[in-house]
Amino acid sequence: MLPATLPQDTLVIGVLVADFHRDWPWSERRLRFVASRLAELAAQCWYGDAVAIGTALSGARRVRSIDEPHLAPWLQSWAACESAPALFPQVD
Repeated sequence: MLPATLPQDTLVIGVLVADFHRDWPWSERRLRFVASRLAELAAQCWYGDAVAIGTALSGARRVRSIDEPHLAPWLQSWAACESAPALFPQVD
């Protein structure tokens, strides 16, 4: 689910970075699963190398993302990152 606080004019883009997948290839089944979920959440889905994606994003007025371990080598230079939401409530 996307954050309810996204501005109305937000363009949500799903990103699969080829550089990551060259080093840690996913099975065809996993790629299809992830791509189908991205398509449900994102108006556009991009697959490309990190340089091309970074270049495309550099023209944006603002880029915001949730911290994502798969994108760690590149994400900090592309976007303002927010912490991922907690999966479970804090227990005392």
